[in-house]
Amino acid sequence: LAGPPHACPPDVALDASGKRGETRRVAMAARAWQALPTGAGAALAVVGTDAVRLVRLDASARTVGETVVAESRTAELDLDAVALGDRVVLAWSDRRELDARIQLAVVDAAGKLVVAPRPAIEGDDGDQSLVRLVPPLEGGPAYLVWEVLPSPRESERAFRIASVSSEGKLGTDRGEIRVSANDETVPELAATARGVAALTLARACRKWDSADACAGLICA
Repeated sequence: LAGPPHACPPDVALDASGKRGETRRVAMAARAWQALPTGAGAALAVVGTDAVRLVRLDASARTVGETVVAESRTAELDLDAVALGDRVVLAWSDRRELDARIQLAVVDAAGKLVVAPRPAIEGDDGDQSLVRLVPPLEGGPAYLVWEVLPSPRESERAFRIASVSSEGKLGTDRGEIRVSANDETVPELAATARGVAALTLARACRKWDSADACAGLICA
């Protein structure tokens, strides 16, 4: 969830019955944040005014550690994070150069930065805009989903997909989901045993359209 500048996202512990516990302040001057469950409790990835951080929390929402993932004043607000085994993979777009580039970093369960931030994708011209990190399914990989702006095709938006390992490395196989440029929504995505499933809007294939025309409506 993205908050306004200088927001202070609290964390609230709930017991097994759902009873609300004490509210605690866990991050300061947060511009955007993303919470995720971990084996020991939870983690909160935060884009602040001058850095990207990962705050580790116990089961009672108490802060047990904080890692400065990247010192950056140019991190965009599209931060996302997923747990892969005992590690947390973080991704965000960073505009330290003319075109935004997606950064990947990995933090282990002890809070050590095991993979320092580095560009995730090479060769894409234009701004790389992070869509999301798709959580893994039953020990499988996570998936990085991004969009390049402006789109290479005026009539389409193309969401590109690649698997991500706990080492912060992208797989060599790539996928793409295309939707109409007039559709301002983002596909709902989930990992499956065979890759990634996407739920999105698509123009209906009319019975008089050719097979080639219908095949070009969406490519997943």
